[in-house]
Amino acid sequence: MADSAASQLNQEDDIERLQDQVNLLEQEAQKISNKLSNDGFVSRAPAAKIEAEKQRLEKCQNLAQHYRERILSIVRG
Repeated sequence: MADSAASQLNQEDDIERLQDQVNLLEQEAQKISNKLSNDGFVSRAPAAKIEAEKQRLEKCQNLAQHYRERILSIVRG
């Protein structure tokens, strides 16, 4: 029984940690998205910078999705 309780706590800790990461990644993705939506930024920034920001956005979104899937796999057991 103690092992089951410890396992449950570990799972809850993992879910909380992963959700914190998802939240941070979503915040970062929103900042990047706002930057890319800013006509002033897009008109002045070099194409390489814009492409780098797009790649950062995609990376944040993909990693957040990966963490969400891990949370679901923990919840489903």
